[in-house]
Amino acid sequence: MREFEYFLFENFDADQESQNPCNPRRIFGAETDAVLSMIASQPENTCVYQDCCDQFGTDIVRKLVDGGILRRSGAAVVFDCPIFLREDAAVLQDRSAEKSSVLASLLKVR
Repeated sequence: MREFEYFLFENFDADQESQNPCNPRRIFGAETDAVLSMIASQPENTCVYQDCCDQFGTDIVRKLVDGGILRRSGAAVVFDCPIFLREDAAVLQDRSAEKSSVLASLLKVR
């Protein structure tokens, strides 16, 4: 099973949202890692929603869908937010390096 690190954008009052059932902090943990690992290990759009529910329970899968982390696509369940896997690192680094020069030159002009 993969281990995920979660980075969340804070644009709300944490105290007011702490009990919100869609607050990702109420969802993330080992159980979430297991579901995300299952989806990441299969070819895109081939992880069957019902298989996830059968293996991990409908409650956690539904929370991930309701929270915007996953979405249903026909019978499949897919990522619905940015999820970067270790094997994405080289591509992300290359693309960032390409764009950073463009950004730097824009900043120098102004």
